[in-house]
Amino acid sequence: MNAILHILGLFLLFLSSQAQDNCILVKCGSHGGEFRECKVPTDRTIADIYKEKEAKPYNCRGRNENWGFMNDYIWVVEQCRAHFRVCYSGSSSIPSSGGSSQFGAQTQTPPLPPGVGQQIQRIIDSMKF
Repeated sequence: MNAILHILGLFLLFLSSQAQDNCILVKCGSHGGEFRECKVPTDRTIADIYKEKEAKPYNCRGRNENWGFMNDYIWVVEQCRAHFRVCYSGSSSIPSSGGSSQFGAQTQTPPLPPGVGQQIQRIIDSMKF
């Protein structure tokens, strides 16, 4: 049973790393409290967007409060300044926009890609004795 759990753990780790490979970071900031739009590449389907790193003392509250996403851009207002993780569905990888940042890390783990829950359930079902 321990071997099965170990294999399942490795599989989940692999899938999680695949999800990370399908993400990029986009820096966006509101200066002077003004509304600002920051373009996001939309050559593939966007699965989700997360606030990754926030510039202090600037306060990015919850999604759709003073930051959000519409069509092909992230919007910010009221001094929200952050790096946003944009995660795509699909298997091809977009490289992360590198570079150093003065932002303090505040990471959130992206969800597993769509359909992974069903794949995990099939693996578990196939291991039952």
